[in-house]
Amino acid sequence: MVPVECPVLTENGTTTSMWGPAPTCIESAEEFAIPFALDANYQCSWILDGPFYKFLRNAIEGKAPFMCRVPLSKDKTYYMPLTISLWGALEPAHLHVMNHINFVFHVVDGFFLGGSAYALRDHYVLGAEGGALTTHGPLRWFVGHTFDLHPDGAQQPAEQAQQQQAVVKPATSIPRASEVIKSVERDLVLIWAAITAPLVAGILVILYLRYGKQGIQAKKQK
Repeated sequence: MVPVECPVLTENGTTTSMWGPAPTCIESAEEFAIPFALDANYQCSWILDGPFYKFLRNAIEGKAPFMCRVPLSKDKTYYMPLTISLWGALEPAHLHVMNHINFVFHVVDGFFLGGSAYALRDHYVLGAEGGALTTHGPLRWFVGHTFDLHPDGAQQPAEQAQQQQAVVKPATSIPRASEVIKSVERDLVLIWAAITAPLVAGILVILYLRYGKQGIQAKKQK
């Protein structure tokens, strides 16, 4: 698990220059941490004590960024900023916040290259001082500077099969444009033949009756 560190807060909710553990999740009774290179869905409920509640109000209002950090590697010598983008609405005695938060990371050879966390429009959740705020969402890992999913992401075989079917189905069920054109041309030829064949046959019969009989009579006269 990759530990997440956030600034230590003062009593009025402002940040200090010191770093401490991320908020504790009620579900696990442990600080929020990230499973490295493992695609997963998380749920973490934060206790909104006085300082943290005031900090969230400032973050939603845009007065202070919710910026934490994670170590770039296992040696924990250098750290990468991890900004958690929240948005919502403030009321005098409580706040409303979008609690669906996506975490995305880019890694290579066990090192972080970058990452971010952002809230998506879902459902407003009410939070009040002394209460709790439940956040949830996916953790997704990408290779290097690309958006290729990390091969170590824990994906179930059934999910892989569904994704493969989803990729294959469009290619097999939807014909290419060239195939459609050829099919239309073939159908038009058949339709044209069906329409013109009786007409051509009728013309040949008329020509035979008119000129064929004249030729036979001419031979008899000779």
